Amino acid sequence: MKKILITILIPILLQSCVYNNEEMLYPRQDSVNNISYSETISKIISNNCLECHSNANSDIYANGNRLEDYEDVKVTCDNGKLLSVLKHKPGFPKMPLGKDKLSDLLISQIEQWINEGAKNN
Repeated sequence: MKKILITILIPILLQSCVYNNEEMLYPRQDSVNNISYSETISKIISNNCLECHSNANSDIYANGNRLEDYEDVKVTCDNGKLLSVLKHKPGFPKMPLGKDKLSDLLISQIEQWINEGAKNN
């Protein structure tokens, strides 16, 4: 009886250990492939950062930290602040301020773009 029970339970337990990550099984078109400033990064920045970091508002809300165009974003990438604030690293303000942290996908897209040279493409 004990052997039968073990024979039945082992396959059940092994099947329950399967890790199915939907994004790995069915990758989205907008994952971390073909990241460009114009098609990906500028849209993330526009949708999540420009409320405070636009040229018009940065002096009032963001200590003059602008993210309006490629040159502004590149400076913030080069000094390491962009990823640090988005990843909520200790010692950096958590951005976007007063809102939920960006999704892991958006942060990974920005990180990949930076790792690939933060090109103006």
